[in-house]
Order: sequence, then structure tokens, then C-alpha cells
Amino acid sequence: MNNKFKELTSSFNKDILAKGHELYVNNAVKKFFEIKEDVYRAVIQIDSLESKVSISLKDNVINCDCHSFRLNNNCIHTAAALYALKDIDVSKKSVLINESVDQMVYSCSNELAFEYLMHECRNSHYHREFFKFLFYILKDRVLTEYDYQYLFDYTYSLTDSLERVKTIERLNDCLFDRCKRLLGNKKYEEALVVLKVIINNDHAMNKNISDVELGHYENHFTQTAVFVKSTLHLIGIFINEFDKKARSILNEVFIGIFNHPIIYVGVYHEVKAILLDEEIKDSKLINGLIELQNHLSGCSDICKDITVELIFKHLAKKDDYYDYFRAVYCNILFNRAYTPGNLNIELIDEIRILIGKDYVSQVNRLAKYQGEKNNQKQLFDICVHDNNYRDLAKHAFDYSNLRYIDLYARNIEAVVGNGFEKSLSRALSDYIAEFRKANDSFIQYILIYEFDIHFYRLLSHIKSSELFEKLKSQVIGYEEEKMALINNKTLINRNIYKR
Repeated sequence: MNNKFKELTSSFNKDILAKGHELYVNNAVKKFFEIKEDVYRAVIQIDSLESKVSISLKDNVINCDCHSFRLNNNCIHTAAALYALKDIDVSKKSVLINESVDQMVYSCSNELAFEYLMHECRNSHYHREFFKFLFYILKDRVLTEYDYQYLFDYTYSLTDSLERVKTIERLNDCLFDRCKRLLGNKKYEEALVVLKVIINNDHAMNKNISDVELGHYENHFTQTAVFVKSTLHLIGIFINEFDKKARSILNEVFIGIFNHPIIYVGVYHEVKAILLDEEIKDSKLINGLIELQNHLSGCSDICKDITVELIFKHLAKKDDYYDYFRAVYCNILFNRAYTPGNLNIELIDEIRILIGKDYVSQVNRLAKYQGEKNNQKQLFDICVHDNNYRDLAKHAFDYSNLRYIDLYARNIEAVVGNGFEKSLSRALSDYIAEFRKANDSFIQYILIYEFDIHFYRLLSHIKSSELFEKLKSQVIGYEEEKMALINNKTLINRNIYKR
């Protein structure tokens, strides 16, 4: 190797060789090996920067991917690699040197490739390679909704219950890749069909999730919710190119999302971005949202507010729900419009337009209602941080608002102790009484909305059968009055009858 070293370094100046030797001595040559007969490859690392050197002894050719080599036809990296070559033990060789690894893989016989493919399809974890190969075969085929449903049905029967969820997730991986590719190729109808079938076959749909537990999925997305979220981003980009049929399928996608709260709570921002400014004529969409909002009591205010906004923005004045959601939406706007030291005039103007001639009296009622909630919160803020203020907690129950009782329930129970159930039962009874004496449908609508969000959650703290039965009889009467006021059963919450 000494003769070869001299021959290959004949054009190198002394400084380059000295620096190359220094690199070699300091272990900058991270890898040096014979990749095939008389051809060597080296990886040289200086700080965090890597350079790759190749040396062919047969052709007396050296190459490096650095800028200096391109300018001068030599560099310190090639010098370091040549010092490594000088010291290499030529007797230690891999049997693979005489065979190109690339050639072994990419030029193997058809029989060997088929044998490997079958092995992977049969033995891959949760049939991952099976689905990848299947969708490669189907990549140029146009599939219908029935075809995609068949794939889910086939997959369901392919595995037992222990592996089914993971196996369907592998199918979903391939389906979402196909969906995004179809969107990019402007095949919108089939892409939306794929998304619809995925949502309607989501395994989490069969989970018995309570309204309280649903809030967990707002921050801990299911796999389907993650995929739907990213796909809705793409749909928002292409939606202006959708024809009538594609928009009809998109409506079916949203109906599927609304029927599946676990997905909705993970994607409501994306749903709003698409639907808020869209003209919705399909009553199934609106009814799906209205039914959905009955189950969001355990979710964040943002989720609940966006849902109400979506519903109200697509209601006509003649609709049964219009007055109810107008009041609730005005209350949401009022909460947004006023923060201490700041007033959003644009939101106040929007409230004025929505309320009309009764604007002054209704805003006064909104201000009173919101002021009571803020006072209640201040009392609870103090009492939950110091047990000496339990009288403040009892006094806070005198306000007929449920929001902060609900949010602070566990803390208040720890402060008040044994008297908590009686105080809570009285507060819930007072809330129903407040609804009855409001004598104003605008405020009653707001009380109904707050009732459905917080009342039934608070009932779970009432362990006494006597107190519960007393409340239950009051709630049944309240629901009858509520139905008479709204004149529709869709907004009737049946949680009271589950116990």
C-alpha cells in the first residue's frame, strides 16, 4: 500500500498532507472500508460536518464531496482517507465485497423477490406490508364507496378481536395516504369518499364515552382524529374547486364527524374554518350539530362556543331553534366583548344588530348575569385556597349560576365538607327557580344552555337518594317547561333518566 499511497498523493502539497495526517491521528476518519474489490469508501467528520471520500485503486481515482476538492482536485479529507488506506489490513475482507449489495437487492430474480414479498405480507406486524402491497396494486384503480367498505369488512374478518384495532389502524394508514394523494391529483370525489368511510368505520365509535370523558379527547386525539385533522386542512385549500357532487359528499363527511364526538372534539377548529363561511342547505348538518352540542358539557368553552357559533350562523330566522341560539350566541359574544379594562365595540355592535329593539334591556340582563358569575368566581377563588373561608363558599352558592360551582366542585367539597351535598342541592333547585321567574325568554334560553352544560355534571356529586329524587322531580317539570318554550325535543337532555 505504500507505493499506492505515494502514487495517489503525488499531487498533494505538504500542508494538505500534514492536515490530513492530523485528522487521521485524531480519529476524524469515522468509517473506512472496502465497499467492493479495490474500491474504498471513507466518512470524515470535522466537528459536525461530514465529508465522504471514495478511492479506486484499480483506476487510481480519488473523489470527495467537499467544495475544496471540486476546486483543487484534492483536500484534507482525501489526504486523511489515504492515510487510513495506508494502514488498512488487506487480509480482512467481507465475503460481500465481491458482490454488489445494491445489485443483490435491485437485480435479484423475480422468484426471489416474490418469495420475499409473500414472506413480508404473511408475517409483517399487524399486516402492515400486506396493506402497503395491496394499495400499490390498487394505486391506479378507481374505487367506489362499496369497495372501501369492503376493505374494512375484509380487515375486520382478517384478525381476531385482540389484534383488530391495530390492524385497522394499518389499513387507515394506507387509506389516508391514498386520500391525500387523490386530493393532490384533484380526484376530490373519491378522496372524500375515502374520508367518509374511514370516519364511519372508526373503531372508537363503539366506545361508550360519557360527556365528561369526552373532554379528554380534546387534547388526546385518536389516530383517526389526527388523520381527519390533517385532511381537513387540505380540504380547506381545495374546497373552492369542488363541484356540486363533491360538496354533497363533503356534507356526508361532516355528518359522520358530528355523529362521532370523539373525532369532532379534536377537529372543531378545522370544521369551523371550512363551514363558517359556507352556505349550508342540508338540514341534516344543522341537526347533527345541534344533537352534538348536547354532549359537549365536559369539553372546553372554546369547543362549546365554536359549536354554538356554527349552529347559529347557519340558522334562518324562521327555524325553530333561531331564538334560542341567538340568545346563547349573544351571551358568548358578550363574554368575548367585555374584559376588565377593555371593550370590543365591534362585538357589541353585532349584539345590537342581533337583538334589535330590545337591545338595552337585554344587555342589562346579560351584564347582571355575567356580573353574578364573576362575583361567584371571586368568592370561590378565595375559599378553595384557604379552608378558613368556608363561609364564603356557602355564600357563593347563593348565586344562581352553575358554571363555577361545576368548575370548582371538588375543591368546594373539600372546603365545605359534609354540608356540600345540601348546599349543592339547594343551588340546583335555585337555578330551576331562577329559570321559572326569569319571565323573559331571552334570559331563559341562556339559563337552559348553562343548565344542560353544568347541571347534569353536578348531579353526579349528589349521593343522597332523597336529595336526588327531589331534584329529579324538579328537573322533569323543568324539561317539560323547556320543551314548551323551545318547542322541540332535540334539545332535551336525557341524562337525568340514566341513573
